[in-house]
Amino acid sequence: MRTRSKDTECYFCVGIYGPGHNCPAKGKTCSKCRKLNQFTKVCCSKVMNAIKNDKQSQIAETFEEDEILLYDVQQNGSKDEVFVSLNINNQTRVSFKINTRAQ
Repeated sequence: MRTRSKDTECYFCVGIYGPGHNCPAKGKTCSKCRKLNQFTKVCCSKVMNAIKNDKQSQIAETFEEDEILLYDVQQNGSKDEVFVSLNINNQTRVSFKINTRAQ
């Protein structure tokens, strides 16, 4: 009997699997960044390419489907953490920590 508590989200295909699963993204190429063994839906190349060494960059890019419009990317002193600030309905500014899958 398989226990759901050991299941985790796969970084390469975002499927939920137990330990030792065979990822369906294995051998596939991302159509956004051309990296091997990942699906396009998990690609973070657009976010990572937007971060410049000057610690802040302004972005205005429209994405498809369930992706969002990204305005402001900041690296707040730490090389390991990246945050995005979003204005929601032009009323509330919320800061989100980006999961770069490299931490």
